[in-house]
Amino acid sequence: METIRTYLDNMFLQLPDTPEVRRAKEELLGMMEDKYFELKSQGKSENEAIGMVIADFGNMDEIVKELGLQEIPREETGGPEGLFLSMDEVKDYVSGMGTCARMIGVGVTLCIWSPILFFFLGGLSESLGGRMEGPLGFVGFAFMLVMIAAAVGIFILYGTRIDKYQYLKKAVIHMDVPTEVMVRQGKEQHKATFTMQLVVGVALCIISVLPLLAVGMMFEDNDLLGCIALCILLFLVGIAVFLFVDGGVGGECYKVLLQEEEFAPSRKKKSHKAKKKAMERISSVYWGVITCVYLIWSFQTMMWWKTWLIWPVAGVLYAAIEGVIKGLIGYDD
Repeated sequence: METIRTYLDNMFLQLPDTPEVRRAKEELLGMMEDKYFELKSQGKSENEAIGMVIADFGNMDEIVKELGLQEIPREETGGPEGLFLSMDEVKDYVSGMGTCARMIGVGVTLCIWSPILFFFLGGLSESLGGRMEGPLGFVGFAFMLVMIAAAVGIFILYGTRIDKYQYLKKAVIHMDVPTEVMVRQGKEQHKATFTMQLVVGVALCIISVLPLLAVGMMFEDNDLLGCIALCILLFLVGIAVFLFVDGGVGGECYKVLLQEEEFAPSRKKKSHKAKKKAMERISSVYWGVITCVYLIWSFQTMMWWKTWLIWPVAGVLYAAIEGVIKGLIGYDD
């Protein structure tokens, strides 16, 4: 039902705010809700019901004619500028955002995976009675830097591509009925996919800790196994984060097109505070997880001379993640 109300709000943005218009809007909302519940009772899905309601009641020309009014320019109402998108433009936006989401997910995953070889070689060196110096140390650091460089390149390239769509988050978007129905169908399909991605991602995050705990409980003095367990943790977390980023970023385009949640015209001005709070939560969760990993790894291996390396790696990774997230949600300090 929130979708129908948001759609109706967008329809009436071009009309003056008078008692007559407000009364007509309430009456139209009542009729749309009645039609929606009637279709639902007939076994229609939510997406089908909303599409049919919009098709039946979405003709603004008829509403204006019945009210005996004329549409007034946006600048006279003080409302946001409207933007009509064709079906091809919508498909280009959805496809482009999907590609960017996948590639940014790859970039974040590369950052998470970047220290894996270094940790493995460090554990191997310790098990052989040596230290992480010479060729092994160089290979580990070189691998990490190459991975981070590749990730940064991806962030820059696809972050630039995302920038060209930022204006859509600020505009009031209009589409014809077939295009909107297509978008709603795509949203439902993505919702089902993203739900599965969340389930798999959360499961991987939980499972990723098990090897580290097992080594700590059963093989306390085995440095190599400890490092392998940490590598497994990073590998699984990297996959999970890819699933989260791919689904979350890729699905945002449907909210933008349908003007839902924080992208609804009435909420766009309030979204900055919400984005700021979101960044603060992400920061606190991120550094809390890094601290836990650092302490677990340090106390299990007692190799404090090596475990401190997690901090510079985490710092570089956080800067990259923060920049990407701010670019995606349009947050500016």
